[in-house]
Amino acid sequence: MKHLLKSYLLITAVMAINLGLFYAVLTFVVPDSDHAYDSLKTADGDSAKLERNLSLLNKQIFDGYHADLRNIINYCGVPDGYAGQIEGDLVLIYFYDRFGKEDWVAHLSLKNGFLTGIGYNNSSVNDHSQWTEWKFSEADIPTYR
Repeated sequence: MKHLLKSYLLITAVMAINLGLFYAVLTFVVPDSDHAYDSLKTADGDSAKLERNLSLLNKQIFDGYHADLRNIINYCGVPDGYAGQIEGDLVLIYFYDRFGKEDWVAHLSLKNGFLTGIGYNNSSVNDHSQWTEWKFSEADIPTYR
């Protein structure tokens, strides 16, 4: 019995250390600074970098930080489409390659200019024909507070 207890405690300690290291690595690899993101120039047209940047934005939502529209476009490039109003509730869509050509889509939900959530799905599941093509310049994007 004493042997089992020692084994259990050892396994528990190793798991706790591994979880702690995993969190430390996750925190180190995914910092909260803007420097963690690839620039717009490298994200534009590169699905792997776009997916990475979307994952970083998603982690920041979990951590309590909500990027604004200007930051999202800086990190992810110009969206493929949108629905809503630039000054109010807005959903951006980004198509990207996962298993084929533009076979996946990310829907970024914004409320009053700040990111509130990201949804991922196979692009064939939703009808995107009614979405509006992005036509705004950087000057058109308001500063959100």
